[in-house]
Amino acid sequence: MTFKFPTAMRQALRETCAGDVATATSTIQAALAAHSENTRPGTWADKTPQTLLIGSNASGAARPSGETGAAATSKFDTSGNRLRRVGTPNGTPRQSLKSVLHGLRHSRPDFTVPAARKTTILPRIADGARYEQRHFSCSEGARDYRIYVPGGLSQPAEGLLLMLHGCTQTADDFACGTGMNQLAEQHNLIILYPEQNRAENPSVCWNWFRPQDQRRGAGEPSLLAALTRQIEEEFKVKRGRAFTAGLSAGGAMAATLGAVYPDVYCAIGVHSGLAHGAAHDVPSAFAAMRGDMTFASGSPADQSWSDTGRTPRIVFHGSGDGTVHPSNADRVFGASDDASAASAESGISAGGRRYHRTIVASSKQVSARELWMIEGSGHAWSGGSATGSFTDPVGPDASAEMVRFFLQAESREFSK
Repeated sequence: MTFKFPTAMRQALRETCAGDVATATSTIQAALAAHSENTRPGTWADKTPQTLLIGSNASGAARPSGETGAAATSKFDTSGNRLRRVGTPNGTPRQSLKSVLHGLRHSRPDFTVPAARKTTILPRIADGARYEQRHFSCSEGARDYRIYVPGGLSQPAEGLLLMLHGCTQTADDFACGTGMNQLAEQHNLIILYPEQNRAENPSVCWNWFRPQDQRRGAGEPSLLAALTRQIEEEFKVKRGRAFTAGLSAGGAMAATLGAVYPDVYCAIGVHSGLAHGAAHDVPSAFAAMRGDMTFASGSPADQSWSDTGRTPRIVFHGSGDGTVHPSNADRVFGASDDASAASAESGISAGGRRYHRTIVASSKQVSARELWMIEGSGHAWSGGSATGSFTDPVGPDASAEMVRFFLQAESREFSK
């Protein structure tokens, strides 16, 4: 069975959303091969979609499926890594996986399965507070952003929190889902919500997997750090009180900011994300999201996150996450130099969700690192509001726990 190219892409999207990545990949491969028969050699990459929807099954392993539909003439071998060149009924060879990956390296992928789009809802604004749309530009580019300034803000502000949304999300959506504006009112915090734009990534993902966006002084990390510093100065934020947190692709970018700008961010929060240096191109990003770090060695990062990440961090991840494999949480959290410094506890949220919390304390006996594994939760912000996308309202409340963790910063050693 064959599809016209647009029909095949819609079929692949349905298969991806259903969690059958192997069949979706086969559908795409077959469509590309069929499409290339009607175009000049070497031009197929110019005709492919500029986004690729990537999912992961619960086990984190891509698995060959039965030979149905397009998979009958285009399939993975037993290793699951290489596509066999299989002849069509008229003898025309299908494209190899190498050719397909060459094209994917030049695309900008979407690293999460999109939720149904919702009507834009603005977050609640407290009396006297400001929620402004602004624009920032520097040598590394430009982005729009939202800024929340609490009513009755006293200066210097207690802190500044840079919030990085996930793929397909907007600043308003993320503000609604996380409820961070309400916490800003309680704790005298400035909240920044920068927005990715479609020119940089068609699914508005932060480009955590691109080498040029993983280094200090370059790309998106440089732009975000420059924005943070500008707002720190404008609102006279207390020294050493800038933080960043994100979901999914935004969580991965927060991990990078903590690794390459530890002098800017004194603590980070990573929800359903990946470690700094987990990927260096599209194929290695696929692997990292499945939980396979085989290809991470090609990353421009100096070393893995667990070796270099001294920035205090709090990590949340759902055990049922089918988009970013839960094993990524351990990599962000990192190994403890002293196993005796770690403690563990379990609990149940007010909504009935069980969680397991691992804590590594600093020399001053406050949490230097925390890992929250949420039983049964998927690719969603724990304790978030249903008014936003990718949220799990059952809890525990990731936003409140992150702010609590961040505001311990004065008790830690930190120098700018």
